[in-house]
Amino acid sequence: MAEVNLPVFPVDESSIEPQRIHGSREGFIVEWQQKEWVTCGYTVQWCEVLGSPCSVLQWRKFPVENTSAFITSGNFRPGQRYTFSVYGCKSDGDWLLERKTGYSTELAPKLRPDVTQGEVTYSSVTLVWTFPENRENHTGFIQGYLITVQNTDKAELFNISIDDSSTKTFTIHGLEAENHYNFSVAAFSVAGIGPPGSTLVNTRKTLAYYIIILLASILIPVLLVVLLIRLTWPNRKLLKDLMMDFFGVPVRMDIKSLKLDHSLFEASRKTQAEEMKEPPFSKLEILDPKQESVLLMSASVYSSSENLYRSIPHLVRSHCSQSSHTDCNNQETDFSNLTYISEAPVKEDHSHCTFPASSETQMADPRCQTNPLIHNMDYIASDGIAL
Repeated sequence: MAEVNLPVFPVDESSIEPQRIHGSREGFIVEWQQKEWVTCGYTVQWCEVLGSPCSVLQWRKFPVENTSAFITSGNFRPGQRYTFSVYGCKSDGDWLLERKTGYSTELAPKLRPDVTQGEVTYSSVTLVWTFPENRENHTGFIQGYLITVQNTDKAELFNISIDDSSTKTFTIHGLEAENHYNFSVAAFSVAGIGPPGSTLVNTRKTLAYYIIILLASILIPVLLVVLLIRLTWPNRKLLKDLMMDFFGVPVRMDIKSLKLDHSLFEASRKTQAEEMKEPPFSKLEILDPKQESVLLMSASVYSSSENLYRSIPHLVRSHCSQSSHTDCNNQETDFSNLTYISEAPVKEDHSHCTFPASSETQMADPRCQTNPLIHNMDYIASDGIAL
């Protein structure tokens, strides 16, 4: 068994990216580049039983002129990844040159991607998924992903292959609007396809649908209004009256402003400017109600004399204003012989009349149109009776 003497300042293995190699059931072929500064040969090291840390570490020594080696072991298992490290030897120790990794036999992946939907339109869907493609516990190298698209409404199915294991998003175009699709994503290796992760997506309605809905929401009300106006236009006056009655809207009235004549305005202004003055002296005569009845009765039975003069005793009261400079005590008026009935009218013959008039002849006669009692009473009142 050879020994590996690492230098005082060894190279960090994680800084060197491992290169993929493909093995077989018999073993692995490991190749490396020859270095001029290597003076004491090359060493290949690997972990035969995987673990952290490695429980069984193996290595082999090769001369300076070798640039490859065939590594065999009875402990290599299918679906397990093995990493080989190549060291170059010189006077100060062994230096890490390259790293190789591979499977003796690859198997199909065992992990499923976690799939979600991204942007969805009426004709396309964007899928997004996560998957640790570089994990060492995979049973084979992840070559890419297989996307399966199934239209559940029409039982259509097609596949899309992505040959880049680092790709984690993809947009599928050419889909039908308002359809149900089942999308699945599965990782695959050279040995086969792993379990899929899936998601259900419903494509949206087309853009034309939304345009039609928008136009319909605008045009339909407009057309209904136009149709309503067209149907009610012949009866617009009746409809207007009904609306006025229902909502209580008053009918429009043209009211002109009052225009006063200039002379009327001046007369009103002068009249308002005049101050009311109390008369200096006034007399009030009071007629006894019984005597007033006698006077009226005498007027109704008047029949003999052409000129009748009658005076009736009555009561007189005087009033003198406090602001008056007139001597009220010297104001004397004699009402003892005051005539209340002036010259009576000529007596008309009403003997052939009945009141009210009952025949066409009486209705045609002007003398029968007036009741003599009312006529004489009017005459009495016009002659100055103070009531």
